[in-house]
Amino acid sequence: MKRAIVPIASACLLALAACSSSSTAPPPVPAGFHVYTSDFLNPGTVSIFKAPLTSASTPSGSFAGLNEPANMTFDPANRLFVANFNGSLVAVYNSPITSGATPAFTVPTTVLAEDPALDGFGNLYVAGLGAGINVLTGPISSSSTVTFTITNGVGGARGIAFDSSGNLWANGSPNIVEYVPPFSAASAPNISFAGNNNVHGIAFDSSGNMYAVGSNSVDQYKPPFSNATTKAFSITVTSPDYLKFDSAGNLYVTDSAGQLEVFTPPFSAASTPTVTVALPGAPGIPGIAIGP
Repeated sequence: MKRAIVPIASACLLALAACSSSSTAPPPVPAGFHVYTSDFLNPGTVSIFKAPLTSASTPSGSFAGLNEPANMTFDPANRLFVANFNGSLVAVYNSPITSGATPAFTVPTTVLAEDPALDGFGNLYVAGLGAGINVLTGPISSSSTVTFTITNGVGGARGIAFDSSGNLWANGSPNIVEYVPPFSAASAPNISFAGNNNVHGIAFDSSGNMYAVGSNSVDQYKPPFSNATTKAFSITVTSPDYLKFDSAGNLYVTDSAGQLEVFTPPFSAASTPTVTVALPGAPGIPGIAIGP
């Protein structure tokens, strides 16, 4: 699928404009869901854990993540998108995903890919080292290429997420920033407030509260958001990287020590993990996805 980058004002904006009215909630997670983690080694492995997790959980399977796999996400068709840092690409795996799975196809990025996110219309956004957020117009296929890159105000963000209104948020340094659709190469932050100088994971719970990783914490921010927003509280986590919520509202956080910590709501500054799982592989920047 060859797309011209020049006529952004027409084709690209039309393709992305409807994001403001589409839900960007992840697909429902069925009973017996799985948790997927990456070890960020080179070439790297993605491990599959069957939920519910316990501190004794070990992978039920694994597959090669290609080249330093980082964070991951599922689309509504239950395809798994795995950002590959060293390969500057996103690998796409069709469900059902089993041990030894291989990608159906890969798409190239111009950033060292770390965090993929999809909007409600199937457009793919990829944050990574290289000071930009690549945007690939959906539907994503083996012929997809980068349509344009958002760079204004990104601040080295390597963690991105959509809120329920279709706004794109990036956990940058030093600020957390919001972009409002329609998106283009000229997009600039609509909101920018001080974060905690960690450029990785960011996520929203079902109530619209934002959670962003800090140096040794996961910080909660409450809506409505503005340039004056400050954190409500911090959950202590040593060197957190990426985070996801399951359909029950439990918070899963990976850390650079090679652990996965699970927190049960309601959350507060006193929250401690109910489950801690040792992840396989050497410590790095482990990503996470929750799906079938």
